[in-house]
Amino acid sequence: MATDEQLTHEAVIPMPAGSDLSSLDSRTPEELANIVSHFASSDAWIDRARLRADRRWYERLYHGPDHDIWVISWLPGQSTGFHDHGASSGAFVVATGILEEHRPGEPTRTIHPGNSACLRSRLHA
Repeated sequence: MATDEQLTHEAVIPMPAGSDLSSLDSRTPEELANIVSHFASSDAWIDRARLRADRRWYERLYHGPDHDIWVISWLPGQSTGFHDHGASSGAFVVATGILEEHRPGEPTRTIHPGNSACLRSRLHA
């Protein structure tokens, strides 16, 4: 869901060498975790991240045929609110700080820096 406040630049950061993007089939959450972990291991994206006191911030860094890569930042007290990603799957890596993920009826999940996590379509915040 794009907004006028969203800073989106498509395909502005090249994928690190050795990335296999040849498959046009849907990626599994585990494959996405490998892709995002490999991408996060480079330092090409870090200067793109922004910290905003008024709200979370996000920018799409890669737009491909079967996945996108976003850099997203939150400060303490900021959240996405509960939302659903529909039928999509995803994965993310926490670069700095600690992320708490809250899902209805489930215990809070805490993800520490350097750790990746997979998600399947489920309501979460």
